[in-house]
Amino acid sequence: MFKVIWNQEKHKQVSEKIKSDNTFKILTSNDGLHDGEIGIFCDEKNLDKLKPLLKDLELEQLQMVFPTQKGWIQVHIDKVTYIESYGEDIMMHMVKKSTEEIKQPLYQLEHMLENHGFVRIGKSFIVNLRKIRYIHVTYNAKLQLELTNREIIYVSRSYVSKFKHALGIK
Repeated sequence: MFKVIWNQEKHKQVSEKIKSDNTFKILTSNDGLHDGEIGIFCDEKNLDKLKPLLKDLELEQLQMVFPTQKGWIQVHIDKVTYIESYGEDIMMHMVKKSTEEIKQPLYQLEHMLENHGFVRIGKSFIVNLRKIRYIHVTYNAKLQLELTNREIIYVSRSYVSKFKHALGIK
């Protein structure tokens, strides 16, 4: 037996993630938890199915602090769609098409975010893999990405192999 417990604020989010999977059972105060807590019950044989769910929930709540010209900004990583470099200007593009200029080199951002579902796709771009809607093959072996916000960005040829590896499709 394996239990994971969250606060009540996460109830809807957790419930939505596991609603379609009969492998897990949602636990509440009726199951002996304290008020304001929820949990997931999972047999040990199904633990491999629980790990990706927990990873997704963790990433949705992960926040990082980035330097800006005026100070620092705290950002939910799941809200970042992609990061783009214009020379020394680094733009963080987020859901609802908002943008923040940050003051951190792209290579440092790549290193910081690589274990959180982000991958470098070109000299000037890092993309959040969870924000990709479609992948299209274009001329010269490039890939065109349509993001969940309908924006289009491209994976340059020299980054296609790394990108496919990050998606597990190579």
